[in-house]
Amino acid sequence: MIAFIPTENISKIKDFVEKANKKAKKYGLDGFEFELTGNTKLEKNEDNILYPFYVEFSEVNISGKFPKFSGWKLISKIEFIEGIGSILNTVPSEVLPEKYYYHDNICDHCGHKRERKVNYIIQNVETLEYKSIGSACLKMFLGGKTAESLIWYASMLKEIDELKDNEDFSEYSFGQALYPIQNVLELTLAAIKKYGWVSGSVAYDEFKTSTADTVKEFMFNKNRDFTLPFNKEDSEYVSKVVEYFVNVEPTNEYLINLKKFASCGYSHAKGFGYVCSMIVAYKKAMEITKEKENKSNEFVGTIGQKIEMELTYVKGISFQSYYGTSFIDIFNDEKGNTFVWITSKYIDIIEGMTYKVKGTIKEHKDYNGTNQTVLTRCKIKEF
Repeated sequence: MIAFIPTENISKIKDFVEKANKKAKKYGLDGFEFELTGNTKLEKNEDNILYPFYVEFSEVNISGKFPKFSGWKLISKIEFIEGIGSILNTVPSEVLPEKYYYHDNICDHCGHKRERKVNYIIQNVETLEYKSIGSACLKMFLGGKTAESLIWYASMLKEIDELKDNEDFSEYSFGQALYPIQNVLELTLAAIKKYGWVSGSVAYDEFKTSTADTVKEFMFNKNRDFTLPFNKEDSEYVSKVVEYFVNVEPTNEYLINLKKFASCGYSHAKGFGYVCSMIVAYKKAMEITKEKENKSNEFVGTIGQKIEMELTYVKGISFQSYYGTSFIDIFNDEKGNTFVWITSKYIDIIEGMTYKVKGTIKEHKDYNGTNQTVLTRCKIKEF
């Protein structure tokens, strides 16, 4: 059997085959072979969903071969029940001749007619001859295997063949739907234009509808009586957003996840929170880039010059050395130029606050492309 099965269900069908193989081993029969031969995404459409979506399918090949012994194969098991007659249990994919529908319990091999509870119908694969055989004689024709084991094996072959029609495994199954992130982000941008950005945490705290949930509302309810604003330029903007996160060098788990979604190009509904946030994350990244481009990166003053300036505290870094703990305090002037003061004293100042800094220029230093004016013997005062 070759079939396309939703990728998320592969583990289920593997378990199915593994359990069948364990039982086949107990019966002394060959197991079933399972081979994963490829995967693809199939497009799906639903009347109430705004865009086509996709389901990832894997191509699998499951096979088994019904055993034949000395030219004979099992066709059917016939049980004789007093007061009812013969109950037929034919091997799937085989056909029992009508003459056996109301057959008595005689054995064609030994010729004895006994009060048997069960007879078996077998067929010669070359001559196509049928025989009705009792349990005692059956082993001579089927290599010592029990009829029950062969009937079970045949039923498993049929069950495997029918898997492709099972709603969980067939190509008509919806599996885990995947939505193109281009479509998701187009709706996100339109939702932000109309309602503003609402994160999941803000929605929870303020009892609002998050942007991701708004996108789901529009995605999964095509027949809404109002629309979101959207145009061609928005689509081009979304393409830039996706391209940015495909190429981003992630510095944290959040960016790693965004890069994965962008690189994949698809998202399941649970991932909409991440995908929708790409719009605001991209906007913030562009603002930071613009600030850096507009920011001055010059050395200030001359070495040995005493200065007194208004500087904004950016951050502080501490490190251990032979002489104990040292602190690196970093400041920016109003143009964005960088000042650094290395001291053994801890200064209680606040990031983002502006101070009057009085000191002496010790050196001019390039640090990873940033020109730093290094100060010494500083005094800091609040406004």
